[in-house]
Amino acid sequence: MRNVLLYGGGTQSTGLLLMMCDGFLSGLSKPDLVVYSDTMSEPHFVDSYVLDVTAYVWDKYKVQVVTVSKGSLKEDMITSFEDGSRVASLPLFMSNGGMIRRQCTNEYKIDPINKYIRSELDIGRKTKDSIASVNRMFGISLDEIERCKVSQDWWAVNKYPLVDHRIYRHEVIDYVNNNHPDIANPPRSSCYFCPFHSNDYWSAMKKKHPEMFEDACKMDDVIRVNKKLEHECFLHRSLIPLRDISFDNPQMEIFGECEGYCGI
Repeated sequence: MRNVLLYGGGTQSTGLLLMMCDGFLSGLSKPDLVVYSDTMSEPHFVDSYVLDVTAYVWDKYKVQVVTVSKGSLKEDMITSFEDGSRVASLPLFMSNGGMIRRQCTNEYKIDPINKYIRSELDIGRKTKDSIASVNRMFGISLDEIERCKVSQDWWAVNKYPLVDHRIYRHEVIDYVNNNHPDIANPPRSSCYFCPFHSNDYWSAMKKKHPEMFEDACKMDDVIRVNKKLEHECFLHRSLIPLRDISFDNPQMEIFGECEGYCGI
């Protein structure tokens, strides 16, 4: 079995990568393959951090982080809402109280990574004698155990080493900061316009990264009306335009990082 780490550029997957390289987790050594899928829609500080980690693990461990991409989710979303063309949907909140089914993680994170793995490891079509040959390593910690899922692909088994070793998110951060100060404080990974952001996240973005927040507001304006939908769409669950929200009332952070692929 080949151990393949699905790197998301965020907190847990960075910690898992370093722990595996350090031999910190019993029974695990350096991954055979590390793959990151770039949505081209991450905050600039996540992009910078991914570059830093990529250089760091190569210099220190000779472990290569391979980057793949389907393209820019941001640009594809804008084009779709302007001309009605098909795009993987974001989990947008609708004015009727509903929510659009999330497709972005699968199409911009999971599918490009799986495609690369199958090509790189020469995994063909399933036959009667086919068996799983890949351990897919996900950076999901014990406090997010509900995100663990059984593989739907015959050629892969999903593995969650942080859960198996009962490691929590704050312990991952401590490990990185204490053992790898050159790349300390791994950020939370997700597209900057993700509807799953908490009020605290939006508030921090507005204060610390006003240009990025304004970009998110413009995206919120763009997605308001879709020719294929009867109801208006919003990035925020309050169904209020992003630029008009004060963020004074705390909102439960209902989701962290995209399926272990964004931060996964």
